[in-house]
Amino acid sequence: MDNVYDIIIRFDGGSRGNPGIAGAGAVLLKNNGEEVACVSVELDGIYTNNQSEYVGLIEGMTLAIEHGYKNVLIEGDSLLIVNQINGKFKCKSDSLKSLFSEASILIKKFNRYEIKHIYRKYNTRADELANIAMDSIQHLT
Repeated sequence: MDNVYDIIIRFDGGSRGNPGIAGAGAVLLKNNGEEVACVSVELDGIYTNNQSEYVGLIEGMTLAIEHGYKNVLIEGDSLLIVNQINGKFKCKSDSLKSLFSEASILIKKFNRYEIKHIYRKYNTRADELANIAMDSIQHLT
């Protein structure tokens, strides 16, 4: 990554049952890997894994916007979400269309962005945040 990006957004989401109880997480990282901010979101209701991934992306972008970042590198381990946002895949699923639309609107708020796929082993913090959310829901039920 070159230094044209102010921050790295890593996102993740998951569901237990797919669909099932779900959570999402996102983390903002400086170029040196230092964590700036994070979010863990308990999703109310039944969600699929892909819906949860989109929530993680949306929450991560929202967090970056709230912190004033304009040039972002977005990384996630969901090849589907990355390819849909990059326009390589069409979003055909009715259950994802509104989330795709929301993410597409948010991403245009950045001056410069790149979204790319990373392997799960490089996305451990966002995964941890999604799991924290799902654990919290399970403890409530």
